[in-house]
Amino acid sequence: MVELVLQFITTVTAMNATVDSQTSQIFEGGIDSVSAYGDNNIALPVLLDTGSSAWSIPSRYFNQGIAPLFPYVDFTHGGVCACKHRDSNDSISLEFGGKVTINVPARQFIVPAYDPQTNEPVYAGGEQVCAFMLVPAQDESMTFQTLGDAVLRSMYVVFDLDNGQVSIAQSSLDSTAEPNIKSVEAGPDGVPKAAGASDTDVPANSYSIASAVSGSETFAASTGSSTIGVATGTDAVPANARPGASDSSSGGAGAASSSAAAVAGKRLGADSDLTALGSIWVLLCMVFGSAVVLLA
Repeated sequence: MVELVLQFITTVTAMNATVDSQTSQIFEGGIDSVSAYGDNNIALPVLLDTGSSAWSIPSRYFNQGIAPLFPYVDFTHGGVCACKHRDSNDSISLEFGGKVTINVPARQFIVPAYDPQTNEPVYAGGEQVCAFMLVPAQDESMTFQTLGDAVLRSMYVVFDLDNGQVSIAQSSLDSTAEPNIKSVEAGPDGVPKAAGASDTDVPANSYSIASAVSGSETFAASTGSSTIGVATGTDAVPANARPGASDSSSGGAGAASSSAAAVAGKRLGADSDLTALGSIWVLLCMVFGSAVVLLA
């Protein structure tokens, strides 16, 4: 059986927080492989989700580890604080898979809040309000949680579809060093070559990416003819619907017949069966004259 990679999930195997120059360990240890997925383990399986803004943290770590270490955040009102804390030296550090440690400065997970109606910054007590983007998980039954932009902005991430793996490293923000940009080539050797490593440095993987799905769609449209008849010009508009028109016809016999037909057709769809029958009777009399006998 071929096992396909559907989501890029890794594990956070350690987490520390530094607040007011004091570093505290929140947790450490656990499984550093995919076997932590779906298991109640110390390590946190996380989905590297570029479509999410916050990092959702299970309550067992958030309530006892995160919340007490950030006393300036008002968690009772959705997790907000004064934006001045963005410029502090506070930070968190995360170890992924027991191998790579990423440092995340406060300004990456403390971001300005804006009024959705006016798109203007929110102020309270004379200070600009910021949102704390480390949040308690809403669904504790999930076997993994989403790790979004609040952390990903501090990471260099390569989603390797050829190997079915993800490679991560510390990003270098606001660097004044000479750029040293390396492209990652397609193929199973792309990431090792870009990192200057050998093929043996890349762990073996039995998973694979599903092949691309190709297909085409064909669309067609057609126009049905009127079930009442076809009229052009003025005759196409019912007499009593023309600008300035009265109930009497002003376009000759053809116009009168067309108008009556249109009115009768409308009544067939909107009025009672009795009214519809009467409309048909009027239409038949106008078309064939009075020599029409209604058979019961």
